[in-house]
Amino acid sequence: MSAATVRIRWAVLLALCGLLALHALHFFQPVDDAFISFRYAENVAAGRGWVFNAGERVEGYSNFLWVALLAACRRLGAPIPGASRALGLLLALATVLAAAAVTRRILPAARLAGLPAALLLSASPAVAMWAGGGMEVPLFSLLALLASGFWMAESGGARPPWRWPLAACLVAMARPDGVLLFGIALAWDLFSAPGSAGGRWKRLLAALGVFSAAGVPYFLWRWSYYGAFLPNTYYAKVGHDPAVVAHGLYYLGWFLLDSGGAAIALGALLALRPGDRRISLLLWQGAGFAAYVVLIGGDGYAYSRFLVPVAVLMAPAAEFGYRRAWRWLSARALPSLSRAPALPALLLLAVAAAGAAGSFAGADYRDYLRGVEAGSRRRAIGEWLRGNAPPGALVALNPAGVIPFVSGLPTLDLLGLTDAHIARYGERVTNRVLFAHDRFDPEYVLSRRPDYLILGQATTLDVDPRLEDLTRPGPATFDAIAPAVVRDFRGFPGDERIWGMPRFRRHYTPTIARIGGSYFYYFALDPRVAEAEARIEAGHGAAGDHVRLARIFEAKGETGEARKEAARAEAMDPSLATVGREVEESAAKAREAGGGRDRTLEALRGMEEDLARGDLVAAERDLLAGLEADPRQPLLLYALGTLYERMSRPDEAMDAYRRALEARPDFADACNNLGTLHARSGDLERAREYWERAVAIDPNHAARENLRRLRQQEGSAPR
Repeated sequence: MSAATVRIRWAVLLALCGLLALHALHFFQPVDDAFISFRYAENVAAGRGWVFNAGERVEGYSNFLWVALLAACRRLGAPIPGASRALGLLLALATVLAAAAVTRRILPAARLAGLPAALLLSASPAVAMWAGGGMEVPLFSLLALLASGFWMAESGGARPPWRWPLAACLVAMARPDGVLLFGIALAWDLFSAPGSAGGRWKRLLAALGVFSAAGVPYFLWRWSYYGAFLPNTYYAKVGHDPAVVAHGLYYLGWFLLDSGGAAIALGALLALRPGDRRISLLLWQGAGFAAYVVLIGGDGYAYSRFLVPVAVLMAPAAEFGYRRAWRWLSARALPSLSRAPALPALLLLAVAAAGAAGSFAGADYRDYLRGVEAGSRRRAIGEWLRGNAPPGALVALNPAGVIPFVSGLPTLDLLGLTDAHIARYGERVTNRVLFAHDRFDPEYVLSRRPDYLILGQATTLDVDPRLEDLTRPGPATFDAIAPAVVRDFRGFPGDERIWGMPRFRRHYTPTIARIGGSYFYYFALDPRVAEAEARIEAGHGAAGDHVRLARIFEAKGETGEARKEAARAEAMDPSLATVGREVEESAAKAREAGGGRDRTLEALRGMEEDLARGDLVAAERDLLAGLEADPRQPLLLYALGTLYERMSRPDEAMDAYRRALEARPDFADACNNLGTLHARSGDLERAREYWERAVAIDPNHAARENLRRLRQQEGSAPR
């Protein structure tokens, strides 16, 4: 290869590395599960051990080598999330260079060998996304490719192999399923290497010896530390059900369609029966690992992270396949193509660009964006818990990633990834909504008495502030917050079970927290209930304890439990019969309020559907029908006012807003809109009056900006 060709090759390789870096920066957000590894690394670096919660030895990670690297970065002073992204990007760039080097070894005479493989990887949405996804994917992929490259250098040689089995051991430390790649390489070496059968068996035993010498101490340490041969995540996630394989096939399909997999898979198909055992190894490893991923079902994240190593292993084979196809076309099918030397590069660029389209559109990209938004909302919850929960408070929730990492609080993982009991003994279902979210044990969870229990997706919600029952910070009733919580139950069957348990409803209080402009719903353990029950069970309970319990249950809408406690209080002290009557009166009011709330929500939903169709008259009809049942419902009156504004009926809009304010004097939005309507009519004094009233109700209301503009306007007016 001439010096000029070498310079061109390196210039293009560096350009492709730059392309991958830009591609990765387009994503560059750690996923929620990455924060599980981050928390382990944080604890290792702090000297608390390889644990998720201090004192609990559970292997809730499956990427030992990655956690060790992150812990080392933390000991050096680097923040773990940033270190994970920097390491991931560097490893992904190294993978591109390694793919080019492996291809160059296979095709030493080919012009600019390795560049097509590097292009396919740099353009891959999956490779780019997981470069900054915070997981072990770039490390595992690079080590797998290096192990295969060392195999190519050592297989069939006179000396016993040591580099490739040592690299294969590191692959298995990066992820336990890396053992599969080692097994495929061993088998292929045994059946394809030149020389005598005895020589092949000697090399196999030597490779096994090196792998075992490096790996057995590690596996023995794991066994002694955690008491299990397999990671806890295996018990929590892996199931044997036809639906798992079906999801795996779906996972593979989206990898081909949205993650750039099709461009590499096509080249790999063209490389079948290559006549080169090195290419055959990559094809066998890629196909074998892909089949394994299909059998375990993949995971629930966008861009098919478990298949990224398949893309990396098959990229050199794909280049071989494309070159072979071009030689056949230009020599036999269309000889005239040989006169267009730039055409194969253009065609490959088109193929790579088509694969890269999944980084900007498609189902995976939409799922990725939803995950990013959920991550930012969960971070806000973690920060809220860190600032509001007492030290040592136990939090129970489903997504045990960013919230535990940011809050720093002990955490009970409702899905069992970091909890040995749920992973091994929890009830298993086939979750057809959220894949691999299959384990739960409500009785065990409540027996742990978490201080904060967060059901569902554990994110903040953007709720219309006019829905008072859903936006009033502090303790609430179960019925009031049900619309914000039960929406997630299809994906979390264990949560639905908890929701219906009397023990849960007795001991936990639904609570609303406002975080910025969004709302967060959780259930707080009420120690008063446990204290009163303990006195009663010990035989020291008094009628006052039952009255106290009745009031607690009444406040959170648990009328049935409140009645029972009121009856017990009355049985002990007949003078307390008034408590039962008060509970019944409160229940009647709650039923009336609940019915009114349902009617209001139905009218608002009908209005929104009509507006989506552009039918303003039907929207008005829905609101007026709702107001017939409750003429003073402030939300419906406000919605009617906004509708009349859209219909250019300002006088009727003003009347609706005034009636809303009569029904609810602290309705800041109604004040603001009235001020705006008066400003449009030229009555700035009345506008100021209403805007100032809105700001007095809510100092952060948008009416503050209206007042500022009014003052600016008055300041610039001629005197």
